[in-house]
Amino acid sequence: MTKDLIKRGFTLNTAEKKEQFLELYRDLHCNVSETCRAMGMSRRTFYNWRNASKRFESAVADVEEELIDFAESKLRSRIDKEDTIAIIFFLKTKGKRRGYMEKQQVEHSGNIDSKLTIEVVDTK
Repeated sequence: MTKDLIKRGFTLNTAEKKEQFLELYRDLHCNVSETCRAMGMSRRTFYNWRNASKRFESAVADVEEELIDFAESKLRSRIDKEDTIAIIFFLKTKGKRRGYMEKQQVEHSGNIDSKLTIEVVDTK
């Protein structure tokens, strides 16, 4: 529907454009370039909108979270089908605290005391 309105040359105010952008952004799986192209606007306009409006920034983040939820549902579907690669991926990302990782991550807090001694030697 949004694409049809744009193709037919409807003029929208900024609030309507932002709503239409979000709808397209969702349909185009959060691809900024494709959404801007479909809207006939520059990427800079998108970033200006996002930087100028906490409400729009939040709406964009919500759409992006929806896409992650969608991808997670697809991953769960693959896990339900006993897809070994999907299971390994899940365990490497969500099961790190249980040791499912390829490299160990070490966290350190506090100060590291070290002394550096420099000896200057005159070679003359």
